[in-house]
Amino acid sequence: GFHVKFRDTYRAQVVNHFPFLRPVLEALLRPECNVYFLNIFFARPDGQEYHCDNYFTDYCGSFRPTDFVSVFYLSIPPEMRGGDLVVLNLEHGQMRPPPRGQESSDLILERVRPAANRVVEFDGRLLHAVHPFDSSASSGRVSLVVEQCRLTRRHFMKTPKFSIACQQT
Repeated sequence: GFHVKFRDTYRAQVVNHFPFLRPVLEALLRPECNVYFLNIFFARPDGQEYHCDNYFTDYCGSFRPTDFVSVFYLSIPPEMRGGDLVVLNLEHGQMRPPPRGQESSDLILERVRPAANRVVEFDGRLLHAVHPFDSSASSGRVSLVVEQCRLTRRHFMKTPKFSIACQQT
């Protein structure tokens, strides 16, 4: 996949490298945050189990969930069946999450049907999953995901100023 890690003080460099991201960054980045991890996510048909995004843990020395997660759906096959994003009213470590598809309705905080150009934001401490989906289209279920945190200066100084990575998956 493709990802960009950057501090708020390097946002101009991100826009200089990727001017097409300017409107997305203006819409998604929260001003109270000071570090960002932006990645392009190609969802697999088998989905993704419940998890809590925690990209910044390595810089903090202990488990550090993301403060805010923003998901911008770029491409969704029109005939896709399934693939909902489900956010539970459950934080990491509170209890073991139920298997996908067996969640009780009182545990589900939000169920989002992906649609192109839809934006979803949620508290990064909450467990979330992508349910499996079926699609005969050659195009994928692609989203831009931004993990956003407000770190203390000590941890902030350990994060990359501005880094771009692209790898084949």
